[in-house]
Amino acid sequence: MTRTAVLIGGSGYVGGGIGRALTARGFAVVSVGRARFDLLARPVAELTELLACADLVVNAAGALWRASDREMADSNVVLVRRLVEAIDAMARPVPLIHIGSAYEYGVAQAGGARGVDEPTPPRPVSAYGRTKLAATECLSRWGGSAVVLRCSTVIGAGAPRASLFGSVAHRLADLAAHPGARQVLELPTLRGTVDVLDLRDLGSAVLAADRWLSRHPAPGVDIVNIASGNPVRVDRAVQRLIELSALRVRVVTAERPNVSGGSANGAPRIRITKAAQTLGWTPRFGVDDALHALWSYTSAGLIRPNA
Repeated sequence: MTRTAVLIGGSGYVGGGIGRALTARGFAVVSVGRARFDLLARPVAELTELLACADLVVNAAGALWRASDREMADSNVVLVRRLVEAIDAMARPVPLIHIGSAYEYGVAQAGGARGVDEPTPPRPVSAYGRTKLAATECLSRWGGSAVVLRCSTVIGAGAPRASLFGSVAHRLADLAAHPGARQVLELPTLRGTVDVLDLRDLGSAVLAADRWLSRHPAPGVDIVNIASGNPVRVDRAVQRLIELSALRVRVVTAERPNVSGGSANGAPRIRITKAAQTLGWTPRFGVDDALHALWSYTSAGLIRPNA
């Protein structure tokens, strides 16, 4: 029998990737974006009605890039509170998979050389990390059945222009579409490290969490790190994206606001042992795979034949 997944934030970049994974696995996916149903404005009773068809709820909604602290609090915390309230009012219990963030842990030094695992005390330093942690804490107090996937920086097809890697990919594609233009790429000073999680690996992690929840239907909330486990220097990852584009561009440094959404000190080393032991999940794709998927998607949309 076909199962139905209600995907909150399904019209977004991360939600779109998760939706493709669920559909490929045979789910009927009900994608809920703000344009269709504003969870922050509509009555909770209407949300409960919307969820009535669900066998699984996945929350991929949230605010990060170019969002104010208030917008992050609303989208990352208030929305989760309303979502669990709506699930509690359903006639039958439905499990929830929530996309959290490794930035809940804090800066790169957290956990030291060993890295961070799920028992590591979180000490977020950004508004994004703090609001994502508040959502995780809300779920930890909830009486329902859920898995929080604390994922690292997700990169892949469709990364938005507002993100660091999405911005670089879009500007490279703009240059490729106008070969007569001055081939210069302005970048801010790139510091720290990033753990690149391929969007397809996040999709497979959601499927693994669903399998785990099917085997463990009792109420309870589990937190699982989802990452590559291999942080790379941000400047090297950006340089690799430029190399994959095969464009000969001159890179110049021009200070801009940090659009990465993380800490200037970079991502911590994220341990993913629990994901393998509990969910049976390990990443299949590396940083090159994620960057190649990003470049292929972005360039296909912006570069026109005979441009």
